[in-house]
Amino acid sequence: MTYLFDTNSLIESKKKFYAFDIAPGFWKQLESIMASRDVRIPEIVVEEISRQSDDLKDWIEGIQYVKEATKNPEHIQNYSKVMNYISSCGYYNERAVSSWAQRELADPWLVAEAMSLGATIVSFERPNHDLGKGSKQGKVHIPDVAIHFGVQICSLYDFMREFGIKL
Repeated sequence: MTYLFDTNSLIESKKKFYAFDIAPGFWKQLESIMASRDVRIPEIVVEEISRQSDDLKDWIEGIQYVKEATKNPEHIQNYSKVMNYISSCGYYNERAVSSWAQRELADPWLVAEAMSLGATIVSFERPNHDLGKGSKQGKVHIPDVAIHFGVQICSLYDFMREFGIKL
């Protein structure tokens, strides 16, 4: 099974749960798993994180082997499917669709890459339970789109349990 990390699973980990100075073991175990298993941080996620200047940026840029080419032809085809879906499904308002159409946003590319690879996305995002209940939504949630395309989602905690990360 291939796992792809969403930006928020790394940023939230650094900010709220596993700061580098108090939980370095988390990051060392994660790096070890990425070196030995099919666990990846897509290039677009690396780019998103690299726009910041902090210890997460330094860590992620030091793990060159986890970067994958995001925009290969199959990913581009799947990206088009994702964007066509969110713009035509009727669940999202124009602001939500425009937000996902921004070139630098990793979310639609992450779903597209997961579709291509048959991968599971590791994310803290949760499905929007109000989707399809009348008013159009102003934010697209990765799990809602992923579920539509048959892509699996797991939380960071599920990932940690699966791979035996212990602190």
